[in-house]
Amino acid sequence: MDSSASQRAFLLLRYTLIAATAYLLMVEDQFALPPVGIVVVIALALASNVIIAQLPQRVTQHTSFGIALVLGDTIWITALLLESGRFNAEFFYLYFFVLLLAAIGENLRLIAIGAVAICGAYLYGLAATGGSWSLWKSPSLIRIPFLFTAAAFYGFLVERTRSATRTPNGSR
Repeated sequence: MDSSASQRAFLLLRYTLIAATAYLLMVEDQFALPPVGIVVVIALALASNVIIAQLPQRVTQHTSFGIALVLGDTIWITALLLESGRFNAEFFYLYFFVLLLAAIGENLRLIAIGAVAICGAYLYGLAATGGSWSLWKSPSLIRIPFLFTAAAFYGFLVERTRSATRTPNGSR
């Protein structure tokens, strides 16, 4: 994949992650308007993607940029999820397990397959232990695309960083 196509894919995946986070927070709160602080953070994340699109590729392709972005995105997403008060420890374990899978995955295809397996196991666990939980009526169902999107975005960054460090002209 050439660098401009890689940059477009990166930006689209990040927009998808930001939108999935916003949608997750809204659905979990039954489509109530989130608090102003959460709206501001989502707006800043969207604005940062616009700014990133304007940066030279030598900056965005650099390994330290990817590391900073992974840390920054993980922090603001985790903070918003915690602030909402809608997610239990099990969901956070699952979320960080998906991030770990993305970090140690061999390639994006295997990461996606692993994310599907994890999401399937999560759905099975909800159905098996949820009592009156229903697949078609649960707002928790939106957690699945969120987790998959997080795996895809972070997996893409890991794969892009690995391929950049393997090539002789890749930025380190």
